[in-house]
Amino acid sequence: MFLIFILRIFIQQDRKSSLQERISNIFNQNTSFSLNNALKHEYLNLVFLTQKVKFKQPLSISETLFLAKNYKSLKNELNGESVRHYF
Repeated sequence: MFLIFILRIFIQQDRKSSLQERISNIFNQNTSFSLNNALKHEYLNLVFLTQKVKFKQPLSISETLFLAKNYKSLKNELNGESVRHYF
């Protein structure tokens, strides 16, 4: 987790809008919602990796970089602010 925290300073992409916010905005704007597969895959990957972080399992470099890029989303998932009910 410390490496993710350090790397996020340099490569974080979700500073303004987390992945959860983007998904809930899609569902709140449209009654006939359409979530693209890339965003769904990215979120499901985030959920899987969050579980690995929560249970202190080792992460690969690519997983660590993904979590550093989506640090705000990771923190939301760890704090229980999930949008899993949309899936």
